[in-house]
Amino acid sequence: MSKHFIDISPMKKTLLAQLQQTFLATEHYNSDVINISLSLKDVVEKEVNEKKLTEPTIYILDSAWLKIQMLVKENSGEVAWHCLVEKHTDNRYLIYDVLVFPQEVTGTTADGVDGDYEMWVATLPDEQFDYMRCHMHSHVNMGVTPSGVDENYYSKLMTQVSDYYITMIINKAGNYHLRFYDKENNIMWSELEFIICNKDGRTYDDWYESVKEKIKDRPVVTRPLTGSSYQHTLYDYDRDWGYSSSYKKKETQTKTTIDTTTSNQPGFVLTSPFGECLVFKDVNEATNYIYKHYEKDIRDYKAFQRNHIRTRLAHDDYVCINKTTLEFIDDIYADSGILGYAVTECDIWEVG
Repeated sequence: MSKHFIDISPMKKTLLAQLQQTFLATEHYNSDVINISLSLKDVVEKEVNEKKLTEPTIYILDSAWLKIQMLVKENSGEVAWHCLVEKHTDNRYLIYDVLVFPQEVTGTTADGVDGDYEMWVATLPDEQFDYMRCHMHSHVNMGVTPSGVDENYYSKLMTQVSDYYITMIINKAGNYHLRFYDKENNIMWSELEFIICNKDGRTYDDWYESVKEKIKDRPVVTRPLTGSSYQHTLYDYDRDWGYSSSYKKKETQTKTTIDTTTSNQPGFVLTSPFGECLVFKDVNEATNYIYKHYEKDIRDYKAFQRNHIRTRLAHDDYVCINKTTLEFIDDIYADSGILGYAVTECDIWEVG
């Protein structure tokens, strides 16, 4: 992230005053040349600190982000669009929709069509026009640093802005250059990052934090079998989708075994959501084990009963539990949508 003045003109008096101070504090002796320099970076930083300005946080609604991605992906040349923006407290801004205007494009330009563009803007409803505070365009397969043409367009644009504006350049590789123009304070925040969120305001970083513990290195256990060896893993994964649509319960699963029985004979085998292969003497013991695993949360979910667990283990050969709500999920193998939800959001205890 970097900071610059949008317009240097209003800062002339301030800059001249600082140059004068630098000159007066310098001993020149008999030099024929006097070199005095001033760091604009330091001046900007001082201005930001004195006004107690904070870096803006830019959010993009997931539905808007999908539209942006589609525009970049489907066009072989440049393409441009405007975005609708809501301002929230604590210097937060939400880009929530995309508007594509009439334009003529080439491999390196995207210009609004004269007459058509003005008519398009004039016919926008107030609920769109009043929130049109962002301009984006693609650079196809080139870098995302603003060109001279881009900088000239932004300079002209700032003459029409009184409070704030957002610009972004993005390419097919997913690289982007995001700026926030704080016109009221004459500060441009550049090279920012954005955060994708859903309509409830939750970010996908929050979502990932809630599921990342489920993502483990693929467990591989090797054991001898009639003079040779084989490798066995819990799930077969599809690299494109994260899980196989043909995912089925395994008849046998080889994991580190925790034997809770007193006998060497095979008992009731259960695979935990954590890659363990647990062996119990019967379904009741397995039920009590699962119930105890959620014991600390049960006080808030009175409907969570042992008999629900026992019934599912006995009849379905698995029990799937949303670990946040402690709700039971049925028929997880019915279709890939339910299975995907179960794999990412739930604990699956499966009979071996």
